[in-house]
Amino acid sequence: MNIIDIISRSANNHPLTPMERAFLKFLQGALFGVVIDAANIMIAYYQGGGTSTSVDWLHLLLIPLGTGFLSALIKWYSAQGDTDVAAALTLVKTTVAPLAQRPVQPKGAPDVPVPPPSRTPPQAP
Repeated sequence: MNIIDIISRSANNHPLTPMERAFLKFLQGALFGVVIDAANIMIAYYQGGGTSTSVDWLHLLLIPLGTGFLSALIKWYSAQGDTDVAAALTLVKTTVAPLAQRPVQPKGAPDVPVPPPSRTPPQAP
């Protein structure tokens, strides 16, 4: 599992496996935890009189790891039921493509069939 490859495929909207999506969610949760930790460290540092012994380093380490792990676990479980990309494209081809080929009736028009547009170019007089 190459981290740079996963991030680049995600940025280019390529399909990812559920485990890769969960890993990206773990990184996102851990990053959010680190930002929260930075604020907690600053608050504890200034409230403790400016000494590093006033900071509880173990709990501050567990915040981003726990947040990232729980986010990844939720994403992994939710990604198990996602439809496969190939199945979704096949569904679009079979349901949407025939609808796009039907001519559209303008609103308020009588129910008279509209002839399909002609594919021949107009003839010069």
